[in-house]
Amino acid sequence: GSKATAWPTDRPPTEALAFEPGRLTLSGQGWSQAQIDNFRGQLQSEGWLLDASEGKLTISRPSAQGRT
Repeated sequence: GSKATAWPTDRPPTEALAFEPGRLTLSGQGWSQAQIDNFRGQLQSEGWLLDASEGKLTISRPSAQGRT
């Protein structure tokens, strides 16, 4: 899927994943800001959001709130 093609080619597979309904969280340790920005852009083009904070990357869909 889109997440697999968005994954940076120079990053190994992640070792730690956490899934909650509607969101997937993985470790952001070792990611450069450029890799995060590129990953975010590729995910956004497929309708996903990427939040990078506290050493974690969280992928989710935008909430339906605020849509017209």
